[in-house]
Amino acid sequence: MSRRILRDPLFNNDIDHKDMCRWIKLECRNFLIGATLFLAACANNASISPVADPHQSPVDKRTACEKKFSDRVDQIVTLTGRFSLMGKFGPSIVIDECAFYLRSEQAFEWNDDKYSRMEGKSVRVTGTLRFKRYPAPPPGPVAEARAPSHFYFDPRISRIELNEYPAKP
Repeated sequence: MSRRILRDPLFNNDIDHKDMCRWIKLECRNFLIGATLFLAACANNASISPVADPHQSPVDKRTACEKKFSDRVDQIVTLTGRFSLMGKFGPSIVIDECAFYLRSEQAFEWNDDKYSRMEGKSVRVTGTLRFKRYPAPPPGPVAEARAPSHFYFDPRISRIELNEYPAKP
């Protein structure tokens, strides 16, 4: 049985035909494994957005609080909840896990003993409900802190008082 010897032009040496076939099979297998991994990575890439279905209804991106209270914005309302001087953006009243901030564009003094006695207690606020919407952050990593959109009352023109009938915890 004669062996077929091939001349490798790249390395200028002799290669056995069987060795050459074995080498080609290994390289093909490695190529197929690499191509499979590459395609799997591409298929799972979240940055490639799927094609939108033109018949789908738009997604409501409002929070549960926004859905629940947005129809009352710019109306005079009375809400009852727990008072806190230490909300994310200052004093707030929390109702059903929704924070209603007490904020004003003009100076307002919270050092009054009246408000410190309300801390953690059930209060009633009556006033015009407002909503502050902030722009959506740009896509990608954001290098700045942004306030979330939120409901608020202006404490200068709203009535805040201890609730005579406290809400059950």
